Amino acid sequence: MHCTAERQQQLAGPPEIQLFLYDLLLMKLIDDGDYKNAKEFGDFVYARLKNVNLRTLDHLGAKAMYFIALANEKMGLLASVRPLMFDSYKTACLRKDLIGQATITNVILRSYLSQNLYEQARQFIIKTTFPQSSSNNQYSRYLYYLGRIKAVQL
Repeated sequence: MHCTAERQQQLAGPPEIQLFLYDLLLMKLIDDGDYKNAKEFGDFVYARLKNVNLRTLDHLGAKAMYFIALANEKMGLLASVRPLMFDSYKTACLRKDLIGQATITNVILRSYLSQNLYEQARQFIIKTTFPQSSSNNQYSRYLYYLGRIKAVQL
């Protein structure tokens, strides 16, 4: 029996449901302490997410990027995922994905601060703008990281 591409898409479900399930699985792997599989699965999710341009995936995509960074951080590889985050930040800016911009900005700042790269973090803040319409949680994290950077500068 032959399955057409359309039929295969129907079997897989809409991308929103797929990404929601991916996020749940990433969260479960991280909660269980299975960071190696979470990192590998995160790489798979990133590859899938990179090929889809739907506004309905902005929230779920931002959450997936956070979990990908968290899995890499738990393995001590947060610095190695920074180029991937810069690429994702650029894509979020081009797509006007404010949720993704806010989340990825915080992930990048977290990665800089984890390695005590305060000057690079300051330069990143100077060259970017944090979205005004971001959630209170993301804005609070941003202000926390900004405060840490300014405290070290003083």
